[in-house]
Amino acid sequence: MARLHQVAKENTRVAWLAITTLCYIGDLSGWCWILRTLPRKAMNLANTRDCGSTFDRHPDEKVFKAAYRQSLDALPIDQGHGVRIFVAEANHAFHLT
Repeated sequence: MARLHQVAKENTRVAWLAITTLCYIGDLSGWCWILRTLPRKAMNLANTRDCGSTFDRHPDEKVFKAAYRQSLDALPIDQGHGVRIFVAEANHAFHLT
C-alpha cells in the first residue's frame, strides 16, 4: 500500500500502469486460476469460474488479455525512458507481491 500511495503522489503514470498491468495480468494468469482450480479439484466441485475477481465477468480470458496487451502497445510510451520505468516498476511490484 505504501508503494501505491507513493506512486500516486508522484503522479508517475507509467509506474502506475506497470503496477496495474502486473495485477490484472497476474490475476488472470495465476492467482485467479489457483483460486478457481485447486479448491474445485480438492472438493470435487462443479466447474466454476468465480474466484472473487472482477475478471470472472469476461467469458474468455485469452481474448481479454490480448485486448489489454493491444491497448498497452498502443499507448504513447517513450520506448527508452518510459519502458525502463515500466519494467523497473513491474519488477518492484512483483517483488512486493
